[in-house]
Amino acid sequence: GLRLANLWSRSSTSDTTSHRFLFMQGDLRGQARVGPVRVAGSLGVLEGPAHLSAITTGDNWNLVSREYWVGVDFGEETQVLLRAGRMNLPFGLRNNEHTMWVRQVPRTDINEAQQLGLAVAVNSERWRAEGMFIAGNYQLSPDAYRERGYSAYAEYALTPHLAAGVSSLLTYTKADLVARTPQLRQAHGLFARYSPVTPLVLMAEVDALITTPDGGNTAGGITGLLQADYEPIQGLHFMASGEVLQRPQATAGTGYGGWLSAVWFFFPKLDFRIDAIVRDQDVNGSRIGSQALLTQFHAYL
Repeated sequence: GLRLANLWSRSSTSDTTSHRFLFMQGDLRGQARVGPVRVAGSLGVLEGPAHLSAITTGDNWNLVSREYWVGVDFGEETQVLLRAGRMNLPFGLRNNEHTMWVRQVPRTDINEAQQLGLAVAVNSERWRAEGMFIAGNYQLSPDAYRERGYSAYAEYALTPHLAAGVSSLLTYTKADLVARTPQLRQAHGLFARYSPVTPLVLMAEVDALITTPDGGNTAGGITGLLQADYEPIQGLHFMASGEVLQRPQATAGTGYGGWLSAVWFFFPKLDFRIDAIVRDQDVNGSRIGSQALLTQFHAYL
């Protein structure tokens, strides 16, 4: 898949509007299946050195591999898939907006938060569930930065139009990527999807955030998302999203965000997206407001 973007942004700390071209994704993905055995992987390039899925360490461009795994299918009416490799963490809504706080802060996005581990997924007519033992991100070094623990979710279809689920994540690292100290990190939450009428889908997620540094006090926070997705004609989506964030820090205030988005799947395997984003949040004890306009072009096989 190829994803290109332009980002215009402005914050209350500056009177100027900045602009950046973003090479967001340039990946080749593939999956092969022989009987019950599946093998999948991706390989791509990204600009810049600081990416959690990088497999090279250049200053300008690097090779990245977001996912690679081997799996075995079991069962018939109830499908069971056992996988080992680098995979997306099973947690919450699997939404594409990787910078939304419900994906960014618990570190469960599908952009770069994948981890190496062992996972088992179960799918039946009304149930979906997956649990993963996290062995760490081995494309990140030294070993002290690697988180180890588990991530899991379970979702049940209450009606053909309503599904609800629970998520849980717990990891420990000797040097947390943000705090740079040994830390136990947790996220536990609820999520739901509801379609009251055919063109409209409502999605919601709320997660409790808990951090416990070695020798320190446990701190709690919360993050949440409510999104409405309306498809007036096939291939054209209008979305409105509201988000909230209280970081698990004693001095952090509550942040609020709003997204207005449009996505047009104008040709098979091609889409265009635009997001207008407004946020007001606490950053290191200071109140920061920001506005952004993000346009994306996406092509995939």
